[in-house]
Amino acid sequence: MNINDRIKYAREKGKESADKLFKEKPEEIKKILEEETTLGRPENLLDRSDEREPNETVITYVRPEEIAYLQHYAGQLGDDLVYHILNRGFVTTPEEAEHLSRFFWRMVDRSIEDEKQCVELRWPEKAEFWNEKTMRSLSGYLERAGYEAVWARVSDEQDE
Repeated sequence: MNINDRIKYAREKGKESADKLFKEKPEEIKKILEEETTLGRPENLLDRSDEREPNETVITYVRPEEIAYLQHYAGQLGDDLVYHILNRGFVTTPEEAEHLSRFFWRMVDRSIEDEKQCVELRWPEKAEFWNEKTMRSLSGYLERAGYEAVWARVSDEQDE
């Protein structure tokens, strides 16, 4: 294989990878992302490029797909309370903060099982990517909302 063939082959492989990575979202995901109530309020999305956390006490997301991912697993786990919290954009009690924290870790466990079972997600990225993004969003929110100790306690229980 000469150099021109190698370059052509590399370009073809690169295009295939890009097409796979940046494939168009399924209609179901497009509909979820278009629904204003699904995304909460515009202040739920923020630019974290400066790495400073906001002072608001609403759950904030870097990417709108985060809430769709969380809602996907709330549905998979049959957790109506979490679905309601996500749509509302905040917790109202320490019990809800604990429930949301426990949901996150149940979601992580379920996503690991899904990956082992080769369950395909609706997003091109793997579950680990979304788990990390959503952990940052949820833990950051709970800290800002005064529930850092709840998150820490529930997270510490995962190591036991």
